Amino acid sequence: MTVLLLGGTGAMGTALAEILDKMNFEIYVTSRAQKEDFGNVHYIMGNAMDSCFLSSVTADKRYDCIVDFFDYDTNTFKKNVETILKAAGQYIFLSSARVYAPSNGVITEKSARLLEACSDKEFLKTDEYPIHKARQEDFLKELCEKDINYHYTIVRPYITYNTERLQLGVAEKEQWLFRALNGRTIVFPESIGEYWTTLSYGYDVSKTIAALIGNAHAMNETFHIAGAPSVKWKEILKRYVCILETVTGEKPKVLIYDDIEDYSKRTRRITQLKYDRLSNRVFDNSKVESVIGLNSEMYREPGGGVEICLKEFLKKPVWRRISSREEAYCDRLCKERTPLKTFPGIKEKVKYVIFRYMPYFR
Repeated sequence: MTVLLLGGTGAMGTALAEILDKMNFEIYVTSRAQKEDFGNVHYIMGNAMDSCFLSSVTADKRYDCIVDFFDYDTNTFKKNVETILKAAGQYIFLSSARVYAPSNGVITEKSARLLEACSDKEFLKTDEYPIHKARQEDFLKELCEKDINYHYTIVRPYITYNTERLQLGVAEKEQWLFRALNGRTIVFPESIGEYWTTLSYGYDVSKTIAALIGNAHAMNETFHIAGAPSVKWKEILKRYVCILETVTGEKPKVLIYDDIEDYSKRTRRITQLKYDRLSNRVFDNSKVESVIGLNSEMYREPGGGVEICLKEFLKKPVWRRISSREEAYCDRLCKERTPLKTFPGIKEKVKYVIFRYMPYFR
C-alpha cells in the first residue's frame, strides 16, 4: 500500500511514518526541509500547501491513501482539496475534536458542533480553528457526495501530547514549563482546574490513524480519537509538579489565579477558553474502537504517559518561541522578572519591558 503524508514531519506524522514503515507500506512524506530517506519512507522536499507543488506531487501518481496534517485556512483548503481527492483512494483529513460545542455530557461523533450550536454571530464570521475545521469537514463531505470515486475519512484528535508538546490548560510548555525550569512561577487559572479533559499520547493517536488506512469501514466516516481516560486539569498540574520535583529536586512554584476573564484577555485565548477548556471534555471512543478493533486500554493513561514524555524532554530541553508578552503578564502577576536575553531581537525585548512595567498595560 502506498501512502502520502502531507506535512508529515511533525510529532504525529513522524510517528505515523515509523508505524507504516513497520507495516511495510511505501510512504512518501512532504517536507519543507531536506530529510534523509529511511526504510520505506521517502521524503519529497517542498511546501504541499502550495497548489503548484501539490499538483507536481500528485500529477503522475495515485496513492492508496493520503493523510493530511496541514491546518489550512478555508480558502486554501477549497483550492487544494480536489487535487488531493483525485490522487487518493482514501483521503484522511485531520480535523479536531475542538469542533464540538461545549457539553457537560459524554461527546460522540453526533454531538453538536460549534458551527451549528454557537449563538455568537461574530465568532461564526471568523475563520478561527474550530470553525474553519468544521467548514472544511462540510466542504469535503459535499465533494465526496457528488463523486462516488472520492473517499474521505475525517479524524478528530483532541489534545495530544508527546516529548515536544506538553500542555497545561491553554498553555504550551513554552508558557508554563519554561517558567518552572527557570525558577519562575507557573500561572494556572483556578477555573480550568475543575474541568475534565482528555489527553492522548501522540503515538497512540498515530497508531489509530494507521489502523484506519485502507479500512473499508472507515470510508466516508468521521471519528474522534481521544481514547485516554478523562482527568481534571488540576490533577494534570499536580502530576507535572510532582514529576518536576522528583527530577529536579525542587518543587515548582504555582500561582492559582482566579480572574479567568483577565487571563483569557491577556493571553489572547478568549475563544479557546470559552468554547473548549472551560467545559468538560469527555469522549465516547466506541465508534473508532468498533472499526479498528482497539479499546480504551490501548491508550496510555494520561498520568503515566505524561510522566514518560516530560522526563524524556527534561533530558534535552528544546524550546520553540518564548512569548515576551505572556512572560511579562505572568511576571506581573508573580512579581518576577525574565532576563531580557531570553528574547531574540530588540523588538521582543522592548515588548517585554512595556507589558511588564508600563501602567497603561496593567
